[in-house]
Amino acid sequence: MKKKFPLPIILTAIIIVIGLELIQLTNIGTSKTIFHFSLMESIEFAFSFFFGLIAGFMITEFLFDTYFYTKNIKTPVFLLKKTLVQAFLMTLFAFLISEVLFPIYILNVSLDELFAESPPLEYVHYFLILYLVTYVVALIFNFFNELKRRFGLATAYNLIVGKYHTPVREEFIFLFIDLKDSTNSCHALGDVKYLQLIQRVFFEIADPIMAAGGDIYQYAGDEVIIYWKPEDPENYNKAIRCFFAINELLEDNSSSYKRDFSITPQFYGAIHKGPVLTAEVGRLKVLIEHRGLALNITGRILEFVKASGLSLVISSDKYPSDAHKAAYIIKQYENIQLRSVKDKMTLYSIETA
Repeated sequence: MKKKFPLPIILTAIIIVIGLELIQLTNIGTSKTIFHFSLMESIEFAFSFFFGLIAGFMITEFLFDTYFYTKNIKTPVFLLKKTLVQAFLMTLFAFLISEVLFPIYILNVSLDELFAESPPLEYVHYFLILYLVTYVVALIFNFFNELKRRFGLATAYNLIVGKYHTPVREEFIFLFIDLKDSTNSCHALGDVKYLQLIQRVFFEIADPIMAAGGDIYQYAGDEVIIYWKPEDPENYNKAIRCFFAINELLEDNSSSYKRDFSITPQFYGAIHKGPVLTAEVGRLKVLIEHRGLALNITGRILEFVKASGLSLVISSDKYPSDAHKAAYIIKQYENIQLRSVKDKMTLYSIETA
């Protein structure tokens, strides 16, 4: 999955550059500031400093999000620990590139001249101040990043801005997915092992969900409820592709699942679009709650999927769109009476061609 370039890092670089120039103007740190450079030298210095911050940030994200989370899911990764390492690497790279490599290779300053202008102790002082500033900024960034990871981007944003302090009627595309043969798997694996399976599966499916632009509404037992806003017509197609991408990912990782759990997990799926009433509920623990018939219908479609031995069923004949239909085998089911749903429905099963 391709990660979008983080805008907060751009703002971080600007804030730190300005802060360091104020520090240097008070003669703390190196003696030459960006304001003493030519225009081209100033641009090159800012770029080198910015590049150092990005390098440190990306390396930390790779180490923590890719290595620690993925390779050893049971290892707790604490926010402060990550921030300490991240701030140190960002500071180290920014310092080395802008204060050592930049003067040597751009300004043609020798190493002896570099340390003659600013004694090593001043560099240490400068590095510590830079680290402190970077740590504070990284801590704020990681706090909001952790907020996003725990609640989902849309939910975290809506909680912060208070969008749902009063109920709002909205329409969403819902994708319900449920692990196949979960009861037998739980009995065979035992409670602890089965929960470890759920942890790994729910962790790994985040990538295809994010790649499809979906947000997770909630985890409910063996189920995951994912949603999209319907304003973009392509989102319904994204929901369909998301379902198959999830099962394909789990199939690709079947060797590790069979080694650790003796099974290859797969999901049933149901997709339905409809209106819900959304509101912020709770005081000690605040949640954004969706209520409405659309959720009930999607859940009943999922019951139909499991009872019929199908993989994915949707409620709309408009999707997949014509551009995507060749990739699927679609079968129509008419006059289906779903439990607790008043009117009979026409449903459509989808399999990959």
